[in-house]
This record gives sequence, C-alpha cells and structure tokens, in this order.
Amino acid sequence: LHNIPLLLRSAHRDRGTGLHCISRKTAFQICFALGLDVDETKDFFRCVQFERGFDYHTINEAVYYFCMRKGLSYDEAQEMIHSIPIPKKMKKLPDCDVLYTGTIIENLNNIEDKEELIHYITENIDEFRYNNVTALKYIRNLWNDISKEDGLAVQEGTVIDSYNIFKNKQTKKMTM
Repeated sequence: LHNIPLLLRSAHRDRGTGLHCISRKTAFQICFALGLDVDETKDFFRCVQFERGFDYHTINEAVYYFCMRKGLSYDEAQEMIHSIPIPKKMKKLPDCDVLYTGTIIENLNNIEDKEELIHYITENIDEFRYNNVTALKYIRNLWNDISKEDGLAVQEGTVIDSYNIFKNKQTKKMTM
C-alpha cells in the first residue's frame, strides 16, 4: 500500500481532456497493491475510465487475471510474464479461426497453477498476437454496408463533393 502514492505520481495529464491519467500497467499495480480480486479490478478500471478491465489477448493481462483469481502477487505475475516468449503483434487478422475472448477466459478459469498457465500461453502464443477481433469484424461489416454503390459513404461523398464545388465557385468569384 505504501507504493500507491508513488504509482499515482506517474499519472500524466491527458492533452485532450486535461485530466490526470494513469497507464493500464500502473492501474494493475494499484489493484495488486490494494489486494483487489478480479471483479474489484474490473470495477476499478470502469471507475478510472478504461474501456475494459482485462485485455485477455495480451499476455500480461491474461497473467494478471490468473494471478488475481489465485491470490498471487504482482511480483509473481512479473516472474511468470518474464518466462513467457513475447509474440510479434499481427498487422492484420489471421485467415484461420480465431480464439475469442470468451474462450480465453474459459481456458484461464480452468488453469490451476503457474506452470500450467505458462504452458497454456506458450502453446497458444499465436492467440496473443491480436485483439479486438469482434470489433474489427463489426467495423468491416459496417464498412462493407456503407461503401456499396448506393451506400451511405457514397451518398455523403456526393454531398461533400457538391459542397466543395460550390465553395470553389464562391472563392473564384471573390478573387475576381
């Protein structure tokens, strides 16, 4: 608990909002220092305006989740993280089946000890190279819908083009 003031000093001011912000890593350190469990950590993350409590597709946060469920310390989490290889992030989604967040959570909930967790992550390292798959699928579907020949993007583009043509004519008249 004595480290919390030091952790909070690492907060920086957000340029857009002017509010003090902390990194996800610092937020997790605070949760471990307070001895929070998984549900309390999720609540804490909601209170400090993070979009989600855990990003299960990142090795660090999958390990944090496991450690909080098992009552392990931040130092133990760091030891485990350092023993797992770091995967390269994918620039695009794989063409094969992806492992969705719910499945990762289910798998993590069935793991009983540190060694089993390290083995699981190492064996499934490719599943920790991407995230936001569901969101990306929805965005792609929306884009496909609005970018069709008669879609909203084309309609809006026509309106914007008309406005730009009008604006250009107005500017030419003013310079004559």
